[in-house]
Amino acid sequence: MKEKKKFDLEALIEKYRFWIGGILVVLILVGGGILLWRENYQKPSQEDRINKLEAKIDELESAQKISKSELQMTNENSNPQNSNIQADSSGQVAGSQSQGSSAKGQVVTGKVNINTANAAQLDTLPGIGTAYAQRIIDYRNSHGGFKSIEEIKNVKGIGDKTFEKMRELISV
Repeated sequence: MKEKKKFDLEALIEKYRFWIGGILVVLILVGGGILLWRENYQKPSQEDRINKLEAKIDELESAQKISKSELQMTNENSNPQNSNIQADSSGQVAGSQSQGSSAKGQVVTGKVNINTANAAQLDTLPGIGTAYAQRIIDYRNSHGGFKSIEEIKNVKGIGDKTFEKMRELISV
C-alpha cells in the first residue's frame, strides 16, 4: 500500500517564504498607492469645499430673509396700525419716538443710516444678524462713526459679499 503524504504547511511556507513576503510587500505598496490616489484625486479640493460652504451660507441667509419678511407680514396682519407706517429718507419711521422704538423684524423702507441706526434697524439689513449689528454699533462707538459706507467692511465679519448685498440699503 501506498502511504499518504501528509500536508506540511510549515514546509510549504518555508519553501515559498520569499514569494509570500514579496507578494505581501507589493500588496501593501499597491494599497498605499490607492489611498494616496483617492486622497489627491477623488476628494474635492479645498476651493470646492469652500464654494459649497459659501453656497450653503447664502442659502441659509436667503431663508433667514424669508423668515424675516414672513414675520413682518404676520406683524402687519395682526396689528392694523403698522400697515400705514412710512419712513423718511434717513430710514426713520414717521411718528417714532426714538431710534430705539423700532421692533425687531420690522422692515423700514428707505436707507438705514449706519451712524444712527440701532441694533434692530441694522438687523433688517441682508446678511446682518444681531451679532453683526452689535459689532457695527461697537465699531461706530469706538471710531466716532462711519465716514463712508465702505468703512463698514472694517467691521469684523463683514466682507465684500455682505457689503454688496446691503450697499443700496445703507447711508452715512
